[in-house]
Parts: sequence; C-alpha cells; structure tokens
Amino acid sequence: DYLRDNMVVYKEQLVQRSLHYAIIDEVDSVLIDEARTPLIISGQSGKSTKLYEMCDIFVRQLTKGTAKELSKMDILMNEEQQETGDYVVDEKDKNANLTEEGVRKAERFFQVENLADPDNLELQHNINLALRAHSLMHRDKDYVVKDDEVLIVDEFTGRIMP
Repeated sequence: DYLRDNMVVYKEQLVQRSLHYAIIDEVDSVLIDEARTPLIISGQSGKSTKLYEMCDIFVRQLTKGTAKELSKMDILMNEEQQETGDYVVDEKDKNANLTEEGVRKAERFFQVENLADPDNLELQHNINLALRAHSLMHRDKDYVVKDDEVLIVDEFTGRIMP
C-alpha cells in the first residue's frame, strides 16, 4: 500500500491509513524476497496491445535453431558463429535471440529497413520478450494462469508475485 500510495495522481486514491507501528515476522524474508516489489509495480501503460500481439504472431512463425559453440581457438581465429533457424535459445542465460535469418524475417514482417536502427528499439524489445515467453517460460513453473490472468512465479521462492 505504501508503494502504491506513492504512485497515485489524486489524493482520493490513497489507501494506506496513518502509521503507528508494525510487527514483522520473518523480516529477512520481507526484506530479501519482497525487495523487488518496487520494480514490478507499474501503472497502466496507456499503449495499445497491437505491437505485443503482432510480435506474438511473428514469433509463432519462427523456427528454433541451434548455435555452434565456439572454442577459444575459434574465437582467436575469427571464426564466425554458425547458427541455424530463425532464433537460438541459451537456456543457461535464459535468453533468446534472432539469428541473421530471423532478423531478415522480422524486417520483412514489420516492414522496417533496419531492425537494429535505434528508432526500432521498442520493436526489438517486444520481439525479444515474445521470443523469451515462447521459448523459455513454462506454464505452472514460471507463470500460472488464474481467472484469465497471467501471474509470474518468483523463481527463488516459488511464490506467485503480486
């Protein structure tokens, strides 16, 4: 409530009553596990969901590929990364990226000349989020669906995040 009260626009939206004292059980859990709360509280974006939906449609059409791991010698010899498919997934780093072919497909799909252009930063970001959602997030492990709402599961505690 304290964090949400600091985000209100009008005084009438305040919900927290005046403070007197608090008893905190398991303070380590509160301070460590819930320390991320300010990072996940946000207001309405006011933006259309059209871009998110388009990125979702685009990513569903892509083919997962593989990337050959380069040895230190390969790197020293300026060997180029050999990738297949439209995107590759790095499970260890929990990351997914478009390959060169995937970038070409994105530029055609979204009708942009250069996906790497700073003007397309929001588009790049949303494509990467869609890639991660489809390739790295698993239902009932990383998120749950409750009452038609997607809720994120904290990877460290296993609890549903607010």
